[in-house]
Amino acid sequence: MGQYTPVDGVILLKTQIRILHIITKMVVGGASISVKLITSRLDRTLFEPFLAYGPGEPEDEELPPPANVEAIRLPDLVRPLSPYRDWQALRQLRQVIRQVDPAIIHTHSSKAGILGRLAGRIARVPVIVHHVRGYSFHEHQYRWKRQFYVTVERLASKHCDALLFVGKRMLDKFLEQNIGKQEMYHIVRSGVDLKDFAPRTPRSTITARNRLQIGEDAFVVGTVGRLSAPKSPVDFVAAAQYIAQKLPGAFFVWIGDGELRRQTEQAIERAGLRGRFLLMGNCSDVGELYPAFDVFMLTSLWEGLPRTVVEALATGVPVVATAVGGNCEIIRHEHNGLLAAPGDPQAAAVSVLRLSDDKQLSRQLAGNGPPSAQEFSIEKTVADLSSLYMNLLREKQ
Repeated sequence: MGQYTPVDGVILLKTQIRILHIITKMVVGGASISVKLITSRLDRTLFEPFLAYGPGEPEDEELPPPANVEAIRLPDLVRPLSPYRDWQALRQLRQVIRQVDPAIIHTHSSKAGILGRLAGRIARVPVIVHHVRGYSFHEHQYRWKRQFYVTVERLASKHCDALLFVGKRMLDKFLEQNIGKQEMYHIVRSGVDLKDFAPRTPRSTITARNRLQIGEDAFVVGTVGRLSAPKSPVDFVAAAQYIAQKLPGAFFVWIGDGELRRQTEQAIERAGLRGRFLLMGNCSDVGELYPAFDVFMLTSLWEGLPRTVVEALATGVPVVATAVGGNCEIIRHEHNGLLAAPGDPQAAAVSVLRLSDDKQLSRQLAGNGPPSAQEFSIEKTVADLSSLYMNLLREKQ
């Protein structure tokens, strides 16, 4: 099914329960991938999903919407605060809602969540839900900015029927700030298509390393994520420098891109890691590259619920992650991974070196990874959402 714009005048025939998903932008990243999977997997005998999204930033790599979902591009739904464009985006959303006539609006991401909920309430859409996938407010912001976003979230929560969270820690943060009512809260994970992340084998490891041009004998520490402030790539480089001093054969890989690429490149140069550190940029077949890693290391300062940790577990790669946000819900320390203090690159490095020395522990963590990833499958997410949608509609009726 092709794309169309809100002004095309397309007449849409109503059949199943119509759900309009709204996200600020469809780019390579966890939220967009999750939305793409959800909308493409919903049971078409019950639901007819639609997707509305904005254009993203110039530096973003766009993620194509699902081929089996009507996708509506909103030219003024942009992430930065812009009173004029935000007003235009609200108008465009109201027009889309009139065209689609949804029974349910499901918003994702902060800006889309605010404007989408408001537009839905104005149009008297029966059910409106918002999915909290990341923090619009956190302790690394200036106090006034944090309070501003808390206030906005409190106001927006008045215009929806349910608040969905990818993790309990995020739920607790909203509860602490009195955002919405507790009876509105539900945990719905960010589902991963686990069939794309098969447990690694000696053959898949060799294939992945050949692709990356890394020797079979190297000890490879890798990660997947945006080069952005929450992921703290400079901390990753600092940990890599410490590891490299202890392990001359260590090699480092970062898959992903973002606004901190130049800063990361400079950090690599200062650390003397040129030739031992590969910045891959975005890859469409990342599932085939995880087997190259001996350890997956995540040095985030804050997190929602990182899909990449689940992907690494599913691939059977031992994980070292900072003890923030959803990491602590995915990782059980010394069972399927190791947790380290955030903002302390040496602590993460020491955990990686521990796995390098203790092969038995490394094998144990790798073996426990795939079973523990099952809780975060896309099948479970879609089943949880479908049940929630139906319950909310029944309550309205």
